Formats: sequence, structure tokens, C-alpha cells
Amino acid sequence: FSILPHVYFAGQRLPATSHIFYLPWQAGYENRRSTTKRPHVSQQLINVKPKLIFMDSAVIWERYPWKDYAPAINEFVTKNYVRLLGHGVTPVYVRPDVFLQHQDIMQRYDLFADNL
Repeated sequence: FSILPHVYFAGQRLPATSHIFYLPWQAGYENRRSTTKRPHVSQQLINVKPKLIFMDSAVIWERYPWKDYAPAINEFVTKNYVRLLGHGVTPVYVRPDVFLQHQDIMQRYDLFADNL
């Protein structure tokens, strides 16, 4: 959930959830509304299981830590994905099966998993 949507434009892909990015006020709204029309973002991730997740866990406005306003998303991603090392600024998480399937490509571009 990078706050910069260029990753979708560059990859010519749509987001895996109904949110391009995820900020504290979106979390507040999701926690107050009914989930009958649209499931919570963490449930959408569980349902879709995207191959890659860009997750920027920055503190918003030096006041809202990611782990405080998005604990369910953070827990799902860190438990079910491996973080790639050796690339740009926004952390990229990949499903373990995808990482193992494409290890040759990962090594060619000096991308390594830190928790596999």
C-alpha cells in the first residue's frame, strides 16, 4: 500500500483491493462501516492473495504509525509474504510460492527474501 500509485501505472495493473493506498482515515472509516457491501481490506487480501504487495509502513504526518492503524493488514502481510531486499524505497512483499518459482529472476536482479 504505497501512497504513490505509480506502481500500478508502471505495472499496468489494478490494485488487488478496493484501495490504491491505505491511510489512517480510511482505516477509521472501515472500522465504522458495515462490511456487508465490501469486505475490510485485510479480508480482500486474504481472498485475492496477490503475488506482490507494496507496503509502505511509514508514519503518516509523524502521528499515525502504520502498525497502529492497519494492524490486520500488517499482520497478514508479514505472516504470509516474504519481504524482498535489494530494491527501491517502498518495501515489496511477495508470496513465498512466487518467490521460489522465480528464484532465478530474483537472483538475476539481486532480490533476496529476508524471512524465507
